[in-house]
Amino acid sequence: MNRKLLIILISLLLFIQTPAFAQDAKLVDINISNTRDDLLIYFNIEGAFREKLKKAVLSGAPATFSFYINLYRARNFWLDKKIADIKVTHTIKYDILKKEFTVTRPWKNSKPV
Repeated sequence: MNRKLLIILISLLLFIQTPAFAQDAKLVDINISNTRDDLLIYFNIEGAFREKLKKAVLSGAPATFSFYINLYRARNFWLDKKIADIKVTHTIKYDILKKEFTVTRPWKNSKPV
């Protein structure tokens, strides 16, 4: 019985520490607007490129950033209704020979920039 409890406690401690070592990337300057047909969101990301990641990208390794967006309609006296569940992925890669960055975006007919 004590051995099982010890294993559970050690497992919990290992899982609880994981967020403490995560990078502190955060969204800033968030602006939300809409058109007749679309809801638009604009933001900047701070702290996404730590020194270790910068070195990896500059050596030619691609870095992929994924944004998971859940849009809910708030309703009084009832559960909120999920309207959209979207994943947006951007990949940045550095070409060492050309000394150029390439950003691949997910939208339709989008060529790398």
